[in-house]
Amino acid sequence: MNKSGQKGILDDANKVKELRSLIVQFDEKHNLKSKVTYKDIFEFVKKTHGQGEIEFFPGYTWWKTKGKHLVDEYNIVRKKSIRLSEKEELEVVDIVDLVEKHYGDKNTLIKNLLPYSHLVDRLVEKIEVLQSGLEDISRKLDQKNDIIKNLKNENEKLNTLLDGFFFMLVGSEKELKKVINTGETQCEAINYALTETFGNPIMYIEKFSQNVDMSNPKENRDNIIQLKSENSINIQKDDYDW
Repeated sequence: MNKSGQKGILDDANKVKELRSLIVQFDEKHNLKSKVTYKDIFEFVKKTHGQGEIEFFPGYTWWKTKGKHLVDEYNIVRKKSIRLSEKEELEVVDIVDLVEKHYGDKNTLIKNLLPYSHLVDRLVEKIEVLQSGLEDISRKLDQKNDIIKNLKNENEKLNTLLDGFFFMLVGSEKELKKVINTGETQCEAINYALTETFGNPIMYIEKFSQNVDMSNPKENRDNIIQLKSENSINIQKDDYDW
């Protein structure tokens, strides 16, 4: 209520809502400045009243005093907070809103955009750290791949050597066929060696039979066997237990 006991403009929610709407309308369609001024909105509302589009209009003094907060609230740039971490938040402005309201005010623009500059610098530093870490991980991975490749080659060589020793122990192609077909030989020493060397000698013998070429046998080949090429050997690591 005013001093005369009459209901003031700010006591009427509909009038306040109408004035807020006129502020937005003026700023979006007519305002050429970085923000809304009390004088400009006063003249715009007065003109609107003169055109019969509004039933009342506050005076200039009212806009500078009682209605001041309506303009000030509108001129405040919209802001929101974003979480950078569990303990840190950054209050950022609506850039479009900032530029629209303060494009002519260099100092205000710098003040509000400076946090973005700091944020970009921090992001660049973090990206550089992550990139360095990624390169280090990639380098270590390449080293491990080289080690695995070398170990695989050594394993293939050892398997080939083991196959050769095994055949030498068997002593003849005939005996080898018997071992392949039955999983054992009459030689107790070989049977013992197979059992002690491999947890599952049958599986080793089956794999061994896949790695030798016994086609087109010739005469007098008792101590000769043709092993397949190294590239064709494909013994899985866990196929037999050392």
